[in-house]
Amino acid sequence: MSTILGACHPLYFAIIGLVTLALFSLQQPGIGRVIWRRPAATLLIGILMGVMVFTHFIAIQKVEVAYMIAVKRTSLLFGILYGALLFQEQGLTLHLIAGSLMVAGIMLIVFLPMKTEAIMPWLRQAIDEHPIFL
Repeated sequence: MSTILGACHPLYFAIIGLVTLALFSLQQPGIGRVIWRRPAATLLIGILMGVMVFTHFIAIQKVEVAYMIAVKRTSLLFGILYGALLFQEQGLTLHLIAGSLMVAGIMLIVFLPMKTEAIMPWLRQAIDEHPIFL
């Protein structure tokens, strides 16, 4: 648990946030006023992002990374639905078809796990033939 807390130290995120704000302020000088216009919303977003990173690190420690990342990527489906319901975005059918391909990929990862030994000869051949992977 100490490695999780070390990786999620609040000072780290405060520094990253301030540097990002400074860089964006150079490009768009009025952005600071926009952020401070609604401080509660800005603080809520920051807290939720911190919770997301914290739970991300916990999940990585609990399960294999490939499974965790695959499940995490299903958040795109929720984004598609939120976009259609909240913002009346067009192309819901096409977006859901694309999202379904992602879910199919997740099912393949979960239900047809490949052994690392089966992947390695193919990976070695690809690296030997295409050194750009290095």
